[in-house]
Amino acid sequence: MKSWFENFWYYYKWHFIAIILAAIILTVTTAQCISSEKYDYKIVVALENCVLSEKQIKIIEKGIAEYGKDLNGDGKVTVSAMNCTYNKSDNTNYNYTISMQQKLQINAMGNKEALLYITNTETFKYIDEIKKDEGGFFVNCNLPDENGKALKLTNFKFFKELQNFALPVKDLYVCKRIIKGTLLEKAKNIEKTEKDNDFLLKSLANSAK
Repeated sequence: MKSWFENFWYYYKWHFIAIILAAIILTVTTAQCISSEKYDYKIVVALENCVLSEKQIKIIEKGIAEYGKDLNGDGKVTVSAMNCTYNKSDNTNYNYTISMQQKLQINAMGNKEALLYITNTETFKYIDEIKKDEGGFFVNCNLPDENGKALKLTNFKFFKELQNFALPVKDLYVCKRIIKGTLLEKAKNIEKTEKDNDFLLKSLANSAK
């Protein structure tokens, strides 16, 4: 038995650790969704070369909310941004980097509410490669940047607020993820969710003109 365990651990330890981390993140995310308020929109903030603080995430949430509409009838527009930011070159905080990468993967695989992503140039290219054979992870929505797949946010007020924190990125984009051919295609109420997110994306795009 000891020999079997040693062999298993030698060959599969990183797979095992990844599964455990994914399970923990999924459990925490589910618990947060149950206990937290109902947001009108959920987005993913994915940056691989810098880590945003919760205060910075709140700035993004508030800034994006200005372009949405009240979907749940509570009299206000709210956005929940899932922080999937990490510094891949930071070898001193390896576990944090792995957990954020796992969190990003989980959202990409099956979060039916988070259809919009905020990325920078590097992360856009990295994520878009996931569905390379199907034209990319991000959809061509006839936006001004990245061959119609992205809208640059550098001229928006909330991006300028982020610059007060010496944000180590020169650009941010908002993009819409692929639905067709994924698990989300048959998700409950996905048509309404997509329509609501399309409204938000169009509102942002119109404001950038």
